[in-house]
Amino acid sequence: LAALARAVSESGPCAFVSLAHTSEAAWGSLADLPPDSTVCVDDMEALAGHVDGERRLFVLFETLAPARRIALAGRSNPAGLPVARADLRTRLASGPVVAMRRLSDEVKAQALRHRASLRGLDLSDAASAYLLAHGPRDPQALFTLLEDLDRETLVDGRRLTIPYLRAILARP
Repeated sequence: LAALARAVSESGPCAFVSLAHTSEAAWGSLADLPPDSTVCVDDMEALAGHVDGERRLFVLFETLAPARRIALAGRSNPAGLPVARADLRTRLASGPVVAMRRLSDEVKAQALRHRASLRGLDLSDAASAYLLAHGPRDPQALFTLLEDLDRETLVDGRRLTIPYLRAILARP
């Protein structure tokens, strides 16, 4: 959801709020957003059993309709949340739902090797496994690290071997 908010904010106004961590004042400021705004609401699971949170989210849906856009994210399908308000339940079920799963290490390794090949880098299975074991877990951070490694190999004129990766990752 944070990635969506960043991408949307490059082309127009966007607000990011969390049902678990947003203050009353922040919720109130959403009413002042321009008509072409997008609002990204995270931590939908925090809504369960909270009457005040349900009211805020319902008001947000009504405020944003029809010109503004809303994206919701949480650990489960928003339409299946135990919500007391029937009018909010229908709104939660009104849009498309996309289930996202964490990438397995095998898929991350494939993606790393593919991106490396696009850069002209030879990233062996062993080297990609080393990166996954000793580098960041987040795919975006891994891809950023791969860009850095590409620059390092060009500067040093070396291949991506495990000893070379070990030396690079040990740098401050």
